[in-house]
Amino acid sequence: MKKYIKIKTGILGIVLLLIGTGLYAADLTVTGAVKTPTICDENGNNCKAVSSITSQLFGNRIEKTLGTYLAETDGFLHGYVISMGTIANNLLIYTDSNPDPTSLIIRAGKETTSIPIWNYVPFMVPIKKGDYYKIVSENSVVASIYWMPIGN
Repeated sequence: MKKYIKIKTGILGIVLLLIGTGLYAADLTVTGAVKTPTICDENGNNCKAVSSITSQLFGNRIEKTLGTYLAETDGFLHGYVISMGTIANNLLIYTDSNPDPTSLIIRAGKETTSIPIWNYVPFMVPIKKGDYYKIVSENSVVASIYWMPIGN
């Protein structure tokens, strides 16, 4: 379904066509008086304020630790890994429909090296509703991990 976003800017009206099911952020610079942006269906009806729509796109970000979780909504597991030293330091993320997931999706960090190395590795992994995801540390990795649900 096509979705339109209409931004009224006093004299100038801007209409952006968004294709797909989501509303994606974009840089937009507007001069002059700006009114509340709205999003409408393809016929220009059923308009809602963008602020109410964006609050429906993502729920609150939730910090996660090592362990296994059930995704109650579609969402993204994201964060970063800091690995230091000469031994392998990795964050392993598994996800599938099993309560103890075995499908390795991402290995973020570093492998064993002969000289000490410091790495900062960001990651983002989509997880679908109903799947389990497991977060495992290899050799005491330092990481910040967050769950960003889609919807509320």
